[in-house]
Amino acid sequence: MSSVSVEVSVVLPAYNEAATIRNTVETTLATLAEFLPEGAYEVIVAEDGCDDATPEIADEMAAADDRVRH
Repeated sequence: MSSVSVEVSVVLPAYNEAATIRNTVETTLATLAEFLPEGAYEVIVAEDGCDDATPEIADEMAAADDRVRH
């Protein structure tokens, strides 16, 4: 992230959302980018106990984009 401090954190609760989590995170990031400066926002995927690939997808997205946390 840039030197701008995070001002907005969007928490996405996720349970067995492997089919939708990638699109949900990407849509949320794109929406935030429309009205906030780069580095002023983050998206947090909050999941626990999923039986599908949601945790792996969230880990992959967080590793690829520093605006995403898991």
